Amino acid sequence: MAYKVISADGHVEAHPNLWHQRIPAKYLDRVPRYRKEPNGREVWVVGSHTTTIGVETTTSGLPYDKLTVEHTGYYTKDGGFRPGLGDGTQRARELAHDGVDCEVLYPPVFGPNFLKHMLTDGDKDAYMAVVQGYNTWLQKDYVAAAPDRLIGTAILPETGVDDAVAEMKRCVEMGLTSMCLNSFPNGGDDPSPDDDKFWAASLDLNAKMTPHQNFGRGQQTTSPNKNPFFDMGSRSRIIGRPTKTIGNLISTGVLDRFPKLKFYFAEADMGWIPFHLASSDDWFLRFYHERNTRLPRLPSQYWRDHMRFCFLYDPAALQQRYNIGLDLIMWGSDLPHSTGSWPHSREVLDVLFRDIPEEEKHQILVTNVCEYFDLDPEKELTPVP
Repeated sequence: MAYKVISADGHVEAHPNLWHQRIPAKYLDRVPRYRKEPNGREVWVVGSHTTTIGVETTTSGLPYDKLTVEHTGYYTKDGGFRPGLGDGTQRARELAHDGVDCEVLYPPVFGPNFLKHMLTDGDKDAYMAVVQGYNTWLQKDYVAAAPDRLIGTAILPETGVDDAVAEMKRCVEMGLTSMCLNSFPNGGDDPSPDDDKFWAASLDLNAKMTPHQNFGRGQQTTSPNKNPFFDMGSRSRIIGRPTKTIGNLISTGVLDRFPKLKFYFAEADMGWIPFHLASSDDWFLRFYHERNTRLPRLPSQYWRDHMRFCFLYDPAALQQRYNIGLDLIMWGSDLPHSTGSWPHSREVLDVLFRDIPEEEKHQILVTNVCEYFDLDPEKELTPVP
């Protein structure tokens, strides 16, 4: 059986004890740990910092009236891991139960930002050990359970371009080619000329740029009255999360210097894109002269040449698919998050794609993902472990 449905967005909300095995022993007393509080809440702890395992991250598959604090956490009543929170074998079986053949796997939703507490506490060595340990565990232990069904996405260190390049190279060498950018490669919210070293290396390594929603937290590089891309966003009022990140990439010339560079933004949804692109082009054409902004292409063309996106439940994305561009669109189940469709993804897809031609459905659910991640859409899949 070849791929029929691929989810391009899921999360490895795995218990941290599972990946501690890949962290050197000398750092284990300083890495994020699981703790259950007296009030029953489950938290991650690093140093003096805690973050609660929230309703949105661990409640996949529950009815809406059960999406409450008392139903969160890693464990079922019998002591096993809840859906999406166990190891790679459990994940592959959960996907099969949902009628999904393959999934692109993002880090824990709060993971990269929470790990940065280790940097603010001055413990860079332990931070690097955790980032590397997680990535190694993801590829060699988690993905290894079903490598044609589980596509891992690495965390990149936010400690400078050289560290980011080195970890990207290490990951690619062990088969982990997808990179979840959380900041710009320089480690900050804003782009820098130093980032070009990373972009060039990513193309040389054929690494995939796969941020989740955005990166750099969408901060603007210049004041709004100087950068037309941010004015376009504020004018549109319905801004998707990647817009300022993409505006930064366009306005600083990254996409002109690296014309083969592409980005896939997961869980961005897409119904808003046609309006935003039309507004962006209109705003640019009206004011590029007054603001002394010159571009070789219209803003919308940069999006279509360099960007790909994923929706969860967004009927407008499919209604607007021709205005967006069929080759830009992917879908994700968002397992194990409360916003996802597990274990009813096939039923949800039947509704979403009810009036969509079969070849277009296949392109969105299989072909686009395979082309971006270099998968063979015709390959016979290995059995579910």
